[in-house]
Amino acid sequence: ARDTSERNRAARALINRDEQLQGILETVVDGVVTIDAQGHVLSFNRAAEKIFGYRANEVIGQNIKMLMPDPYQSEHDGYLARYHETRKAHIIGHGREVHGQRKNGTVFPIELSVSELRRDGTTLFTGVVRDITERKQAEETLRKSEASLANAQRIASLGNWDWDIESNNFRLSDEACRIFALEAGEAGEPYEVLLRLAHPDDREFVQKSIDRKSTRLNSSH
Repeated sequence: ARDTSERNRAARALINRDEQLQGILETVVDGVVTIDAQGHVLSFNRAAEKIFGYRANEVIGQNIKMLMPDPYQSEHDGYLARYHETRKAHIIGHGREVHGQRKNGTVFPIELSVSELRRDGTTLFTGVVRDITERKQAEETLRKSEASLANAQRIASLGNWDWDIESNNFRLSDEACRIFALEAGEAGEPYEVLLRLAHPDDREFVQKSIDRKSTRLNSSH
């Protein structure tokens, strides 16, 4: 009776743990996909359904490469085979940006991290997927905006500089570098650079302006 009771408690604990893990997987915002050593999908959470446009029952049991465009799709089986032979990983254990393919055929950028799990002598792989389409679009919009600004500055012979005093990030535009005859990336400490680039008659004004800004920032923290 005692042995049976202990086994029952252990079984209930395992069931509760699995139910808790499943509950977590269904509420996270990132897609979580588990595959076996041959690349067959074992689990596909709700966020993955939203990202790829498939229902879980359409994917489970299928090869994970159905979620990939070429060349990833044609290379995936060979990659898994090489990993099992050499244990050299290109993605496993590392996060990287790749492309996924939705049910409707749309190819889109994703951030993928893969981890290996050994359970009861079986090798499993868990992939965490994040759709970064919006981030990539924002980066491209910013790149185009910066390119347009740089072109406008070049035409108008105007330059600009940005200095985030809190983080000490400092940047001179390409046109500003040309105007001041500086090499790209040639700078130094922002405070010293700005004083050096200012006309001698204006250096006191620049220095006081920077000091006032620094004082306000320090008093607000």
